Amino acid sequence: MMRRAFHLVAVLAILGLCMPAFAAEHGGGGGAENAIGYGGAKVQLQPFMVPYKSGSGIQYQVVTLRLVLDVGLMERAGCFMAPIVHEKLLLCLHKLKPTPADFVGQRKEVMQKEMLDVAIAATDRGIYSAVEVVDEAMLQVKDEKTGTHMDPKSTTLTSQCK
Repeated sequence: MMRRAFHLVAVLAILGLCMPAFAAEHGGGGGAENAIGYGGAKVQLQPFMVPYKSGSGIQYQVVTLRLVLDVGLMERAGCFMAPIVHEKLLLCLHKLKPTPADFVGQRKEVMQKEMLDVAIAATDRGIYSAVEVVDEAMLQVKDEKTGTHMDPKSTTLTSQCK
């Protein structure tokens, strides 16, 4: 009888330690409004001069990328790894030698997926959820509060993660 009570207490203790982690991982405990960390925030990288093929040879285009941080424990690592990922993405774009058509539509989405794969290979899964190619027109639109084109959290992270 004593042994059975000990096992029951041990099982309850283990469940008590595991349940908060399980609830956090599976969306329990308040939802996205109570999420801790940077998840979904974006880190805008310094603009690139990307070589691309044209009819007259190789030309260069200014491209701005944003890393979208994934929700999780590795968010700070994603911020600290941004300069390294920046270099890896530059090498990736140099190797791809994209055409102007690669920056529009479905080809842009495919290129963004390839760049996300490069970012994941340079770091680890669970750090970044997307890589965005920022349109020049989007950079012209300013937020009233921050005076920039991003939300306040992303603006702060962009200044810190360089």
